[in-house]
Amino acid sequence: MVFLKSIEAKGFKSFADKTTIEFNDGVTAVVGPNGSGKSNIIDAVRFVLGETSAKQFRGSKMEDVIFNGTTERSKQNSAVVQLNLDNKDRVLDFDYDSVTIRRELFRSGESNYYINKERAKLKDVTELFMDSGLGKHAYNIISQGEVDHVLNQKPETRREIIEEVAGVMKYKTRKKEAERKLDDTLLNLSRIHDITSELESRVKKLEKESAIATEYLALLNEMKQSDIEVTVFDIKELSSKLHQLKETYSNDERTIEDARNHVNLLDVAINNLRDKREVLTENERSIHDAFVKASREKEQTIGKIELFKERKTSRSDQHDNLTEEKNNKLKEQQSLEHDLEALRTSFNETKDEQSNVKAEIDTINASLQSLVDGNDVDIDALKEQYYAIMVEKTSLDNQLKDYEKQEAIDSSKREELDRRMNELKESLDTLNEKNKSLTDTLSTLESSLKDKREAYKETKSKRDHEQSHTKSLTEQFDTANRYISQLTSKRDMYESMMSNYDGYYRGVKSVLKRKDKLTGVLGAVMELIEIDSAYMTALDAALGSQTQSVVTKTEQDAKRAIHYLKDKNLGYATFLPLDTIQRRSLSQEVVFKLESTSVEHHILKDLVDTKYDALIGHLFSTTIIVENYDDGARLSRELNFKARIVTKAGEIFNPGGAVSGGSRQNNNSALKLRKEKDALDDKIKAYTLEVDRLTKELSKEKDSLKELDTLLNTLETEGIQLKESYDEQSQLLEQTNQDIKLTNERIALLKETFDSTTETMEASTLIKEIEEKTKTLDSLQKDIQLLTKAQGDTEAAEKEYESKKQTLLTKQAELESTLRYKRSQVTDYEERLLKVKREIVDIDSRIEMLTSDYESIDIEALETLSLELDEQLDVLQDSSSQLKKEIHEVSEETKHDVNLRQSHLDTIEKLSESLRKTHGKKERVESMLSVKIDYLSETYEMTFERAEKEYTDLTDIDMKRERIQLNKKSIDELGNVNLNAIDEFEVVNERYTFLKHEEDDLLQARETLLDVIKEMDYEVSERFKETYHNVNEHFKKVFKTMFGGGEAELRLTEPGDYLNAGLLIYAQPPGKKLTSMSLLSGGERALTAISLLFSILEVRSSPFIILDEVEAALDEANVLRFSNYLRHLTRYSQCIVITHRKKTMEQSDRLFGVTMQEKGVSELISVDLKTYEEREVEGEY
Repeated sequence: MVFLKSIEAKGFKSFADKTTIEFNDGVTAVVGPNGSGKSNIIDAVRFVLGETSAKQFRGSKMEDVIFNGTTERSKQNSAVVQLNLDNKDRVLDFDYDSVTIRRELFRSGESNYYINKERAKLKDVTELFMDSGLGKHAYNIISQGEVDHVLNQKPETRREIIEEVAGVMKYKTRKKEAERKLDDTLLNLSRIHDITSELESRVKKLEKESAIATEYLALLNEMKQSDIEVTVFDIKELSSKLHQLKETYSNDERTIEDARNHVNLLDVAINNLRDKREVLTENERSIHDAFVKASREKEQTIGKIELFKERKTSRSDQHDNLTEEKNNKLKEQQSLEHDLEALRTSFNETKDEQSNVKAEIDTINASLQSLVDGNDVDIDALKEQYYAIMVEKTSLDNQLKDYEKQEAIDSSKREELDRRMNELKESLDTLNEKNKSLTDTLSTLESSLKDKREAYKETKSKRDHEQSHTKSLTEQFDTANRYISQLTSKRDMYESMMSNYDGYYRGVKSVLKRKDKLTGVLGAVMELIEIDSAYMTALDAALGSQTQSVVTKTEQDAKRAIHYLKDKNLGYATFLPLDTIQRRSLSQEVVFKLESTSVEHHILKDLVDTKYDALIGHLFSTTIIVENYDDGARLSRELNFKARIVTKAGEIFNPGGAVSGGSRQNNNSALKLRKEKDALDDKIKAYTLEVDRLTKELSKEKDSLKELDTLLNTLETEGIQLKESYDEQSQLLEQTNQDIKLTNERIALLKETFDSTTETMEASTLIKEIEEKTKTLDSLQKDIQLLTKAQGDTEAAEKEYESKKQTLLTKQAELESTLRYKRSQVTDYEERLLKVKREIVDIDSRIEMLTSDYESIDIEALETLSLELDEQLDVLQDSSSQLKKEIHEVSEETKHDVNLRQSHLDTIEKLSESLRKTHGKKERVESMLSVKIDYLSETYEMTFERAEKEYTDLTDIDMKRERIQLNKKSIDELGNVNLNAIDEFEVVNERYTFLKHEEDDLLQARETLLDVIKEMDYEVSERFKETYHNVNEHFKKVFKTMFGGGEAELRLTEPGDYLNAGLLIYAQPPGKKLTSMSLLSGGERALTAISLLFSILEVRSSPFIILDEVEAALDEANVLRFSNYLRHLTRYSQCIVITHRKKTMEQSDRLFGVTMQEKGVSELISVDLKTYEEREVEGEY
């Protein structure tokens, strides 16, 4: 079994470097030359187990165990040793499988213990190994010389060996503790008895005196009862009122906060609504533009429809006229074709007849040739010319008749067109004037609208800036008020603490709290002076605890206060009687040098304000205040170190040259309270000024914001009105432009129609041509008549032939005339027919053009477009109406939100005023409440909670107030009452009773302790008895084994007295008589002691044993027995032996060699002998 796994040491004695010694089961031998440090291993074990005696380590002080250095190495500052133990079998009462014990020792004397890396105490280590067979003085660790020491001990000391084996140390420890307590108890009993005897007589006397004050106490208690109940009632009433005020304050704060949140939300909402209104206005403007565009397109469409209708009507009339004209022409063509056919037939018949007449004339002409040879004039050409002109004249006559007929129709139409043209021109002039007027109006409106928009934008920007500034000011105002409230509460707390004298020394506090009842007590120094907060630190440094000195009017007043503190055992205080304290002053030398110095300075008395001149002269006249350290050092040298100088930071230059400074721990709580309270006052004053400034600025900002909101609403309304007027005028202008365009189109159409009626030839031209043709015909007829008359003169001779010929010629002429006429008529009719056909073609072409133009005029498409535009206009109108409605709603909502915002601002203003009033009421109630609570505390030394809990009858308060007055009167009637007798009786009686109880308790404790001692003695005796016999039996056996015979035994100095008897050792080696140890040789003594040690280990085994050269005095035979028995012990223990003996080494399983290759530094070499032997058997060596 391996219990001790390893030892680690560093800096311990000769183990300079970290050294680890690992142990196995069996026997481990540590060998090495003398002085190599072998014994330091056992010292290391004792060290870590808690040994504190330097002698055990062969030194004069514990520091000697720390490596002290060599010529080659420097000394170390600490020694560290660690034991690593295997606790799986729970040898130690510690619930861990592995246990590590570590000890560190430093040259400073500090020693640290660790159990499993956790900090521990020496006591913890000692208790861990108690009664385990292990420990710093246990029998399992035997150093050099301790073997012989066991034999040389006195019998009474030697019995401790058996006690250790028996495990009775804890019982003996308990017994010693009980005996110590018994001694204390007996001493206390003696003292208490003396005291109770003295008190008994005093109690009887005080009991009689206390009866006299019973009535007084009853009245006082009754008055106290009523007074406390009345005070509790008042506190409750005030608390209830304060609670209501706090609720009101909190509600008002919440309401203000809600209102501010609403204002913020409304600001956002108003801005959003204004943005929305701008978007809606822009949308409405876009829709209006679309509406105007659609209206313009609708007007254009309607104009086109009307124009196209007029054109269509005109084209229809023209078409009807042309159709009628074509029908007439077709009829005329038919008639002409019929008459032409008849004329052609008649012409042919006449021509045939002419041919026949001509033939007869030719025959006659042949007979009369000779008669007419002299007359060759031929009139045929003239006649043919005459007939041709006659045909042209007839054609012109027909054209004139057609013209006159058409002229009658077109004249009426031109008159109507001319009339309508004039009307349209007048309408166009009117529209142009209207257009100009509307354009001027629109220009003016557009400029005004632009100005309004710029003004609105500028005002809105200014309003937004003002609103943002107002919000910022409001936040600053709220923050400042909040800070004032917080600082005031904190200041009130400090004032309360100061009024309760928190931070003052106990004695000072006791006197100050009773100064109204202690005559002549004026207060503490700190209460009676005023000084700028900038010099408070300097004052603290200069006066120190003197700031808490109590100032009294006279020395007698101070004396009474001191007696009060003594009598009540309330502490200690320093007093400054104004009639005895001495004035101090700077020396003339110092004053003279101060007048000439360039260092800026003040005398402390000039900085302090108080009505007590004696106080200033005593405390503040000899201290000089400067700005900083450099000024202080310089001034101190100039004054030859003859004055006390203090800087504002608290450094002190004392007379003589001493300087104090650095970081100060402010223990003067009273001064600290005063400084912090003064600082709070300054802050409150600054914030109050800031609040006043912000209030005024906020009022101005709110008025300005109201004006801007009013102006903004006015500009917004005027802008909307201007926009509506602009849109209305824009619509009118668009309508007028549309009307102008439509009128121009109608004028152009009428002009086109008018021009078409003037295309026919004028009548004057036709008449002129007819007249010319008539003149030509008359001239030709005269020529023909002259020629005919000349021919008549030559026919006288041939009358016979002439008659016949004349008849034929007449007939021929008639026929020719008829033929010419008929030819002319045929030609005329042919021309007229051709003309009619051309006119019919022309009419067809014009009809076709009119039909194409008529069909191109798609009025239905325009009407469909007009309907679509109507629907679009309706949608746009609805959208515009809806947007205007939304704009109106947004405007109304904006107006509502602006009014609501103003309402919230008014609410905030009213509630802020209410809040200030409520805060004032709350402070007054809190002050009254504080006074009541302080009254309870100071008068009855009772908290309100305790009073409320103990005094619950709060009825009939008015009667109790009256009862208090009656009780005061009754108490006054009692006169002087010795109340000290009652208190003294209670104290003495209580003490007497207490001491009697204590005496009884001590008597009981004495009996209990005696029982404990008796019980411990019994337990020790029984355990010692059992262990003693067991060890004695094993000692006898082991002795025979170790000596190879002989006898030995243990005996008690007082047989049967197992509690106190000493232990004797008797031994009889083989061949000698049984004798005492003193007669044995050194080797026999050593072997006897070893036998006793082995006997103990047989009775109570130890997880490991360490023996340091215990067999050094044995001969070889006994060493062999020793080593063999050591092997026997390895069944249940690890055996570690420091030895020089070969036989012991041979029985070892492992060897550690300790050497000093470097002087003063131990090193280890390890050899596992088991492995060596196994390898030797296998032939490896």
